[in-house]
Order: sequence, then C-alpha cells, then structure tokens
Amino acid sequence: MWGGLVTAVVAASASVAAPLAVDFSAPEACPPRERFELELFGRTEKVRPAVDGDAAQASVGFKVVLKGKRFVGTLKVRTALSGVTAKELSSARCETLVEAAALTTALLLDPQGARTGPLTAPPAPDAGVAPPPPAPHERLDAGSAVSAPSPALADPQPDAGTSPFDAGTALPTLPDAGPPESAPSVRWDVLAQVGYSQAVTASVEPALGLTVGLEAGVFRFQLGAEFHPGRRVTASAGAVDFRAFGGHLDVLLSFAPVRWLRVEPGLFGGVLAVPLSPVDVEVPRPGSLVLPQAGALLRVPLRLGGLRVGLFGGVGFNLIAPRVVVDGAGVVWSVPVPFSFAGLFVGYGGG
Repeated sequence: MWGGLVTAVVAASASVAAPLAVDFSAPEACPPRERFELELFGRTEKVRPAVDGDAAQASVGFKVVLKGKRFVGTLKVRTALSGVTAKELSSARCETLVEAAALTTALLLDPQGARTGPLTAPPAPDAGVAPPPPAPHERLDAGSAVSAPSPALADPQPDAGTSPFDAGTALPTLPDAGPPESAPSVRWDVLAQVGYSQAVTASVEPALGLTVGLEAGVFRFQLGAEFHPGRRVTASAGAVDFRAFGGHLDVLLSFAPVRWLRVEPGLFGGVLAVPLSPVDVEVPRPGSLVLPQAGALLRVPLRLGGLRVGLFGGVGFNLIAPRVVVDGAGVVWSVPVPFSFAGLFVGYGGG
C-alpha cells in the first residue's frame, strides 16, 4: 500500500524534482521506509526519490533506535551547498517520530514551499494525459547549463521568520501522543546519623541513629532507630543514671531545587524508652520512662551518585512529661514537653 502511494507522489512531480537519496533504518516496531518517503515527498515537490541512473543531488539519512521507553532518531540532510545538517528527535511513539522527521526534512530542503498540514494521498496521473511542462526556471537539463540553482541544492537554511526551525540547532523533544510514561521508580537509602537531642533532660545530649528510607515521586517514608548513651544526672535529691532508645516513623515531601540537592520537610511520630537507675539510695529501685513523641523535621540531603550526606533538624513534643523522682528524696529532673534535635547523616542509596 505504501509503495503505491509513494509511486503516485513521485509520478506527479518527477519531471521537475531533483533526485534525493534516502537512507532509512528503524526497529520493526516503527513504520516502514515507504511511510517516511510518503510523508517526505508528499510535502515538497522540490525533490523525488533517486532511481537507478540518477546522480543524487542531495541525500537524507534517518536512523531510529530504542533507548529505554523512547524512540530516538538521528536525522542527517546533506546538500552540495550547505553540507550536512544533523538533528536529533525523540518520542514515545515511533510513528510520531517518523512523521516529524519527514516534515523536518521537507522544511530543510524546501523552507518556503513545504506543506506542513495533514497529508492526503495525491491522485495518480491519467495514463493518456501528459503532465504540464515545467516552468523554464525549474527545468533541469542534464546536457546543458542550468540557469537557476537546482531546488534540492538550494541552501536549506530558511529565511528569518519563514520557518519555525533553525537548521543550526536541535529540534525540541516532541510531545508524546502515546500512553503516559510509567510511574517514577522507587528510591531507597540506608543512613547513619549522629547529633544531639534535648528530649530527655532538656539539656543537649548526644544521640545516634539509623534510618531506612523509601521515596516514590515527591513522597519519602523512613523508619528510624535511635540511641542516647545517656549520663548521670545529679540534683539535691540524688543522682540517677539514664540511657534511652526508641524508634520513629517519618513522612516527608521531597523537592529538588537542583539535581543533586533536595529539601525535605515533614512530620514524625515515635516512642522513646528511658531506663533509669538511682545510684545513691539504700535500696535502689530501677525504673523507666516511656515517652511518646511527635513533631516536625527538615532534611537537606546531597546526592552524589550513590552517596548520601546531609543535615537534619527539627522540633518535637513529648506527649507526656513525667518527673524523675528518688523515693524519699525528691525530684531529680522533669522531662521537657518541647525539645529540639539536629545532626548530620551519611549513607548509601539507589533506585
């Protein structure tokens, strides 16, 4: 079918058009070479396919490859006057890509006369009717001097304001007419943290942590474990040793001002267990605190390949704020309601 339509187009313009050599290569999923030729020669009468015995006065090469989920085409148009003009186009649909390459070629070879609207198949010429003679300035006589430049040899650079394409720059990526791209892949990372927290005593206490995070689109979810080495707190009522450990779930939004930097605000909730051990009473009575927590945090990670490094910080609230008391002596300290925390992290990620 494509061959018949190309033959009809060629027959209608063979007497006035200059021969063009076509080199076309594409995967099986793409339209055939005949479709490219139909689109090209249906848009301009300045060129026709070169046949045996013709000396091609211009050439076009178009090679399509599949890269991931997109088709990428390299287009090269060569003329005697302008040399080679190369462009790269891409689309999720190969049919769209082939049509765009043919239109681009027609505009490069015939910037003022190329047809840019939808194509309709031209009628085949009647067998008994000769085509009208070409205009004198368009006649190509192989045995005599040519009074005007061959249309195919004309510089394909369009005059300013006559074409949307600049032959010296690459074409923009074509909009996808096919199904949408698949959902973004999930990213993951494992991070070690070191910093401080005021969650137990309101004083700045060292804190260590480990988080495992997953990202999908702009959302980030991470589970974390934390450990506070603790210390001995001494007051007039006595002294108490403590340490703390717990876990938390963070939900964040992830934004990328630049490719390697992200800003991630979010919320967290967790629980911190605080074992206590009085050390200066006659009958020590070890105990513990359980502190449910919630708050807001901010992460600023850098992504350098698989390496992840950055800063974090935030404000939290202990949902209960008990006092630490030594029996018969009094209060050693009171757990704060609001507290702050901050630190840095480093780890590895992928996806």
